Amino acid sequence: QIKSPVSKESFTPTFSNQHASCPVLASIAHFNFISAWVSTMIVTQPKLSRRGKVLEKLMHVAVALRNRNNYNTLMAVLAGINSAAVLRLRHTRDWVSVKKIYKQFQSLERLMSTDRSFGSYRLALKASEAPGIPYLGIHNQDLLSLAEANKDFKMDGTIHWEKFRLMGDTILAMIRFQEPKFSIQPDARILGFIAETELMNEDEQFRQSTAIEPRLKAAASSNRLRDLWFRV
Repeated sequence: QIKSPVSKESFTPTFSNQHASCPVLASIAHFNFISAWVSTMIVTQPKLSRRGKVLEKLMHVAVALRNRNNYNTLMAVLAGINSAAVLRLRHTRDWVSVKKIYKQFQSLERLMSTDRSFGSYRLALKASEAPGIPYLGIHNQDLLSLAEANKDFKMDGTIHWEKFRLMGDTILAMIRFQEPKFSIQPDARILGFIAETELMNEDEQFRQSTAIEPRLKAAASSNRLRDLWFRV
């Protein structure tokens, strides 16, 4: 059983007509929702053992997403688990660190690392077969960088075809995962549970985090060294 999160000032993503007509905005809203949901689910568990079990479950979810080549939602889950409010929960992470899933989760963090411009992820994406969902954030950034860093025409007035070829390669890298589609039967209970969760914003998450695992006090030895320094 997972404690149902409750927040007086809930954070709920809004989906406007603009989201409906723009898949990119809808994807960003979904990413932010999942990330906030993951963080909220962890910090609203009052007991250490329960927080640890929720975190462990979410790590299993992350592995399942990787196995489905759903890199976009995988990155959202990682963002939630590595948010400031969750990352500081040392006792919770220590609880999970002895579990078998922990090493698998660490490999996912390395896979989606920003090192070498998401080099590991890009290699994994090339080796992946459809269906799948690329991490749209980095590909959108690639398109923006190519558009802003290169002019449409060269100095001699000819079209800068290399720019458009690279942009086309970036788009094709995403389009190729649209077919075939996933064949997943939705679970109404899970969808309802996620949709009805009252999400905390980042400030609320952090306050709740410090309430369940207060900041560590300075060690006695450190205090003695500090006193000695002031006397000197």
